[in-house]
Amino acid sequence: MKILIHRGGQQFGPYSLDEVRSYLAAGQLQPADSAWHEGLPDWIPLDQIAGVAGAPPPPPPPPANLSLPPDSQSESKYATKKCPRCQQIVDADAILCTHCGTHMAKAQQDRIVAQRNLEPIDEETAKDQFMMSLGALLLFGCLVPIYNGINWDWYPNFHFKGAKWQSVFMGVWPGLVGIFLLSSCQSIRAPVRSGILLGVGALWFIVNLTGNTDAAVAGLSPLSIMAGSNLSGFCMGVGWVCLIFGAGTRYFLPASKPACILAMVGGGLIVLAWVLPQNGKVPLGEVFSSFKVLKNVGDNWRVLFIPLIAVTSVGMQIGAATLCFVNTPSRALGIITGHSALAVKLLIGNVAVLLVLSGFAGADLSAKSIYGLLILAKGAALSGLTLLLPLGAIDLMVGNARR
Repeated sequence: MKILIHRGGQQFGPYSLDEVRSYLAAGQLQPADSAWHEGLPDWIPLDQIAGVAGAPPPPPPPPANLSLPPDSQSESKYATKKCPRCQQIVDADAILCTHCGTHMAKAQQDRIVAQRNLEPIDEETAKDQFMMSLGALLLFGCLVPIYNGINWDWYPNFHFKGAKWQSVFMGVWPGLVGIFLLSSCQSIRAPVRSGILLGVGALWFIVNLTGNTDAAVAGLSPLSIMAGSNLSGFCMGVGWVCLIFGAGTRYFLPASKPACILAMVGGGLIVLAWVLPQNGKVPLGEVFSSFKVLKNVGDNWRVLFIPLIAVTSVGMQIGAATLCFVNTPSRALGIITGHSALAVKLLIGNVAVLLVLSGFAGADLSAKSIYGLLILAKGAALSGLTLLLPLGAIDLMVGNARR
């Protein structure tokens, strides 16, 4: 009899009965660990396996010719089904997937009831790692200095004398949030952690809407352009938050219909922002008009980046929206999680890509200069403030979902 062990989202074995007894005696296995061997309908605690804790051996299985008629046995031998997780073909009577090791019955039940993509431990680890990375980025963006071509400004985020309160707030806020994420995100769990993230994200969002903020300390992001903007800018900011919230939640909860709808709404608003008139011009039309500058390149090769920036921006954002549109709940679990993760990466990476391309195009942000690179890095890091609202909402929805 070969025994499989499942602990902390990982599968071990198979082990013989003597090996299991030896590992139990050494403390390498615990009686409460989930175990399975051929003939069991589902995973059970290890100490309930016959022979492990002195229980009587199981009765011998019935003869094969008594379980099914000969014709049925022949049909079941060649019947197949798909694994609910990896969608690979396995035998119809398989209990474990031979490709990914998933327990077929348990995976199918999870698909119907909870539809979790990760084990609880892996899920919390993934969220903690992302929050700590965001905290490090915000702290870096708050502390990095700026060189104006003449001298260094070592504390651009801490200019309090004569500054408006909005600029003071936007200067110190990234550092405070970064310290919180680095020091306490692992010790505070949802819903408390979620509430704090939603609160600080909403406060930053409200201050942005008041205007009069310094882009050098606030960072460049879709929410920043909403301050005093028109309907197109508002659609872009709200669409950004909705898409990251919806797609990010679907990475953890692929079957969540509210998250699916929210991601599609976010994608729709982003597309709408590109077609709504802005100061009498349609942004998407301006993208195609930007190619006109190629007629007058001459010695100024930097103008080549103007259409490149425009095409990259619209391409990455509409690409993320399209992934959300086609990522319906009826698709395979692996496809849903992959599309969701890619949509979030495209939208977040769009800011960093645009900042780098702008550095090549701008006369005062030479890509060969360490000073220009520092400014680019500062803007990219501080744009992480945009993620506070959707990150808090994801943490709340995933953390409170039934397992």
